[in-house]
Amino acid sequence: MLRPPGAIVIGRTEMPPDGIDARMKQRLAAILRELGADKDRANAREDIAQWLASNADSSESTTAASWTASRTPRGFIERHGSGARFATLPARLKTQALAELGAWAAATFGSLDAAAPEPHAFALQIFKFHNGNH
Repeated sequence: MLRPPGAIVIGRTEMPPDGIDARMKQRLAAILRELGADKDRANAREDIAQWLASNADSSESTTAASWTASRTPRGFIERHGSGARFATLPARLKTQALAELGAWAAATFGSLDAAAPEPHAFALQIFKFHNGNH
């Protein structure tokens, strides 16, 4: 509950749209679609940010921190293999999807351990509410 005047702040890690993680995520989504396991996921975060932007008296964005991270295809597979999205999939499907992703990554990047330095940032969206008309 927010009582005006007040602000709501949303934070999010931003990574390059053409980086290893982004490309691996896109390929994994395609593999899951091909296997018939892709669940349409609503982008609730984006919907909420749009609602806040349209209802706030003002909004602004700022970068709170930035850094360079070394990313590898193997690291992506390890992080996502135990992630929430996979938790609801049958074990056979998880194994098949990650095996296909690993084969694609090795062919695409030359190795599952091919490391790439990628810029990351933690961005904040600040939505300010000055009166109680929202």
